Amino acid sequence: MRLTPSPRLRALPIVLGVLATTFAGVALAGYTLTKTPAAVQFTGIGPGGFKMVGKTAALSLVQDDKALTFVVALADLTTGIALRDRHMREKYLEVAKFPDVRLAVPLASLPNPAAGASTAGELKGTLSLHGKQREIPFKYEASCTVANVCTAKGSFTINIKEFDIVVPSYLGITLKPDVVVEAQFEGTR
Repeated sequence: MRLTPSPRLRALPIVLGVLATTFAGVALAGYTLTKTPAAVQFTGIGPGGFKMVGKTAALSLVQDDKALTFVVALADLTTGIALRDRHMREKYLEVAKFPDVRLAVPLASLPNPAAGASTAGELKGTLSLHGKQREIPFKYEASCTVANVCTAKGSFTINIKEFDIVVPSYLGITLKPDVVVEAQFEGTR
């Protein structure tokens, strides 16, 4: 018997958006994304090794005098199955109502690796997802070349129930509510 993921499984791409936003937090103030596409991915796990992965490259940066905010457009998330993507956008993420995911990281906490150096650690930021806000920790790695081209990657895990997202379940297969988000991007300063 072939199992087809339910619309509830489509909710996991929300986490993907979150991931993109979180990892972007590794960038320093005054950075601009390069033309190299960002890579944001979420992974949800179910029983028997079932895995659902969603991806996007739709990451942008917004800065004010207090924070660097990473924004991921949810309409661009894909899981590789068109029907699941549509259900995820319309039924679970409610993209018409909540078009993006945002991670605001205080400017004072952002790392600033010297040219030719690397840094790694853990930061906190405020994640805005599906109309809810939560402070979350995330791990990061960042490095800059002597030409000031910097790469950053990061990861975090969130419980989608904390953001009022229904845990996907279909034909008795229910994903775990904890979803891993990973992202990487490149910028110049």
